[in-house]
Amino acid sequence: MSLQNEIQSAIEAHAQWKINLLNAIDAGRSASVVPEVVAQDNACPFGQWLFGEDIPEKAKELEQYARCLSLHKEFHVLASTILLLAIEGRRLEALDALRDTGEYHTLSSKLIHLMQEWAAAFEKADQ
Repeated sequence: MSLQNEIQSAIEAHAQWKINLLNAIDAGRSASVVPEVVAQDNACPFGQWLFGEDIPEKAKELEQYARCLSLHKEFHVLASTILLLAIEGRRLEALDALRDTGEYHTLSSKLIHLMQEWAAAFEKADQ
């Protein structure tokens, strides 16, 4: 799969996180994951790809790659924190973090933009 396609898949998968977190907030629990696993940036399919061998070295040399690793880690730490709030019954705090003006939206938008920037930079460098 191309870098662009992998990044698009990651964007779609990470959009699903918000739905999963909202479900956990509504239920007061998570049926499928625990905060400790959510915090791991190498456990999701995108993280496995980021840390795997399939990314061309030329793409890993771009500064956007290092920034993407860092933001992806921040994303997982925040998602884990929100999930923990949901499990602890701190519903309003969890919802506040997920608002369009909240931390989750801000960080998610930055990560999406950076992944798109990385794909464009790789495409340009690969020509």
